[in-house]
Amino acid sequence: MKKLRSLKIPNTFDSDDLRMRKILNIILLALMLISLVALASVFIYGDSVLEVLSSKDSQPIFWGSLVMIITCAILIGLNRSTRIPKDIVGWMLVILMTAVVTFSDHPAELANGRSLIFWFLPILLSVVVLPPASVFIVD
Repeated sequence: MKKLRSLKIPNTFDSDDLRMRKILNIILLALMLISLVALASVFIYGDSVLEVLSSKDSQPIFWGSLVMIITCAILIGLNRSTRIPKDIVGWMLVILMTAVVTFSDHPAELANGRSLIFWFLPILLSVVVLPPASVFIVD
């Protein structure tokens, strides 16, 4: 099986560090692909960019997906650097996910309990990409 070049991490002496960086890159690449699909879904009906930007319904999806793609690409680049500790990139991702969930929910949706499940995403993500004790901080 061929490995993707974007997931390649420089060798470190710590095998746990290498494993965590690979997992973090896989998660970042998956989030980037999900954002690309969301961005493509905005244009599925053949709307132009100006029509998408003028629509109140598609603006959050368009800008959120674009920001997520750019941010994930930056975080993958930072994660490949051995000078930056893996925990810093993991914290950046967890804070990004928390911010996305916070700003994407409307108070009416939270009152109905409709989008409460999305609040678990940063907590589940922190279990995988951060040290074990950090789950209590994110929670």
